[in-house]
Amino acid sequence: MIITIILLALSLIVLIFLSFKAYRKRKQIGELISGENKEAQQNANKLLRKFSIEVALLFFSIIFLSISTFFFVKIINKNSANALKSEVVFLLDVSNSMKANDLEISRLKAAKLTISNIVNKINANIALVCFSEDAEVIAPMSVDKEFINQTLQILDAKTIENQGTNLELALRVASKCFTNKESNNIIILLTDAEDHSSNLLEGVLDEIRSNDIIIKCIGFGTQNGSKIPMDSNTYLKDWRGQEVITKLNLEILKQITPDYNLYPVDIDFFTKKISLTNQDSYEQKHTTEYYISISLIIIAILFLCFSLYLRNIN
Repeated sequence: MIITIILLALSLIVLIFLSFKAYRKRKQIGELISGENKEAQQNANKLLRKFSIEVALLFFSIIFLSISTFFFVKIINKNSANALKSEVVFLLDVSNSMKANDLEISRLKAAKLTISNIVNKINANIALVCFSEDAEVIAPMSVDKEFINQTLQILDAKTIENQGTNLELALRVASKCFTNKESNNIIILLTDAEDHSSNLLEGVLDEIRSNDIIIKCIGFGTQNGSKIPMDSNTYLKDWRGQEVITKLNLEILKQITPDYNLYPVDIDFFTKKISLTNQDSYEQKHTTEYYISISLIIIAILFLCFSLYLRNIN
């Protein structure tokens, strides 16, 4: 805002100066042609019009250069402020199905380990949201990796009291955790995707994408599925008294993002992929500003060249 005001003030000063110069020129020409013949007056008026065009071209070239300078300063400021300021929200499924042991360890333990490994690799502001039927911000956006890692150690399927899986609500809560719209904002969803709100997902996904938020998914579990342990001797049963088999839902993962990942994840590859995505997203956001700046500079140069051309012709 301050830069904009300064540029406008400078442009106004230039306009006043050029207007004063044009007035002086008009006055001088008027004095020269007083008492002369009609042809001399016409030549003088033609000279005055040419000078007025030169002044106008010079003025607009300065205006365009000022605006392009503003855009370049804006881009430079964003580069310095946000180049390493990605914001990442880890969205962790803590529903009962994540207690299943169809991996080498339980799905929830695998997800928590994955988050910890990613947190230790990335340079970003981070937040943690847990969800089942409800969703809760466990750790708001900060740079405190140690707090995230300590919090992960105490999380379990009882973190959220109401059981179920509501991805639609979880994504809405996660999307509100970001503190800087100019940052590269990413949601990393860790889930087995056994969702009970999938018919509502498209709406929230469209909203998230329209806000330039990137979603990455990591799926946990197998398609063969597993029983859900409730304690050492019993498993979760449905209303008919039959043991529930929970399976990884690939269709939901595809619906959220086609390039989903499955546990185990190559952490180095995944974090590099996030970095590349950040860079691509950042460049897309500011490509328009680059084009505007370059276009205005070209127009300003053309105006200056035309002004010099008019000055050199008779």
